Amino acid sequence: MSDDFRQISQAVIARRSELGLSRQEAAERCGVSKSAIARIESGQSGISLNTALSICSGLGLRLFAVPVLNEDEA
Repeated sequence: MSDDFRQISQAVIARRSELGLSRQEAAERCGVSKSAIARIESGQSGISLNTALSICSGLGLRLFAVPVLNEDEA
């Protein structure tokens, strides 16, 4: 899991816990499936940017990312 996915995962887990929501309750609040919540919390790939934004928005989080050239791949 990349550091970016790990940070998103940890933020979603912490916020869902703060709110006292089950994965199902969080999914309903965010307008996504329970499996989408599980995937983002486990850091699995396959989550679209729109899904990640929906989850963050529904939980009162802001997803902020600035694309940066990876110097190792340039």
